Amino acid sequence: MSANPWFAWNMKPVQFIFIGLFAICRVALYKKNIKTLSKSTFFAILVLILLTVQMCLVNLSNINASIGAFLNLFVGVFFVIQMSIAEKIKLRDWMINVLAVIVLISGIAFLIHLIGIKLPYTLLENHNSFYQYKFQNYYFFITTPIAYRFQSIFTEPGHLGMLCALFLYIDEYQFKKKRDILLLLGLIFSFSFAGYLLLLIGYLTYTLIKKRSFKILIISCLTTLLIGWIIDMQIKTPNGNGIITERFLNRIELDEAKGLAGNNRTNTAYDKLFKETLESGQIVWGMLGSDNLTFENLRKKGGNSGYKVFLMEYGLIGFILLLLFFFLIIKANPSKLGYGMYLIFFLSFLQRNYWTWEIQSFMYICSATYFYVQNGSCAKVRG
Repeated sequence: MSANPWFAWNMKPVQFIFIGLFAICRVALYKKNIKTLSKSTFFAILVLILLTVQMCLVNLSNINASIGAFLNLFVGVFFVIQMSIAEKIKLRDWMINVLAVIVLISGIAFLIHLIGIKLPYTLLENHNSFYQYKFQNYYFFITTPIAYRFQSIFTEPGHLGMLCALFLYIDEYQFKKKRDILLLLGLIFSFSFAGYLLLLIGYLTYTLIKKRSFKILIISCLTTLLIGWIIDMQIKTPNGNGIITERFLNRIELDEAKGLAGNNRTNTAYDKLFKETLESGQIVWGMLGSDNLTFENLRKKGGNSGYKVFLMEYGLIGFILLLLFFFLIIKANPSKLGYGMYLIFFLSFLQRNYWTWEIQSFMYICSATYFYVQNGSCAKVRG
């Protein structure tokens, strides 16, 4: 639900109910799984409490946002931390499989749509002020005015691309598995600039950590370039450009105002506001709650997502607490792939500040344990 599929856009109370039910089930099992916490896990929970308090304090003027911060961030994450090793590994596999199945079903429906078979749809509106257009809802997938991009049931193609890129790292790019092939296809046809970068950086990081042959790496890169060239030649955008050229190559050009042309998470006005907030010192605590600012009002000023949006909302204190919490999760379950995962999730956060989404935070915690166990370091069970 945290990944914002179209049917959950206006169902915040339902999301709270799901978290509440999850917490009740975990409380019933808590005594069975209770264990001695390592120092790193204890400090991680302490930092999680401080982060939750910070998020609730800046949302005092919005009781729903405060309740959401408590339930979604603290309650859900706390009980995932307290899961047994076996439960975390099962939850990790289940989440990967679910995303792969979603991509498979919606991908088949999307392909039928692309070849010209007319499917029934309704117009759908997202009440987030950032989305000024209406979506075409085909039930198994949705489309935006940029109809050639695959986004499955999610709000943006970039959301799908981001999740697929993160999950591929977590599943160690095992393309012999059907689920990883599905995730790769979902990422490719999302035409997500950020997703492609995460895939590239993640694969390079994984290759260096696992000390794989650079021959394999070079062959993989050349194969990717060849596939990209074929797609670019065969699929054209309404502007007549190759789709890879428009969605990727044109976006890595330098722009005088934004740096990279693809840096579109915030507009010029928001960047100016961010600079003013930084210089005034308000960035320490964040802007939410000051001058009766709300999420909606702050984002109407031109911020879509990214680290600047998070800093503006929750301040430098919230930013540091967030990074420290996820670092301590790896410190409690140390492995090279775990630290690599921290890097990939951090880079994703810079572009889309969704690390606190349950689908990301739960998967991160479970995968930290998975990599730790895989590393052969679990002879002494830690928190």
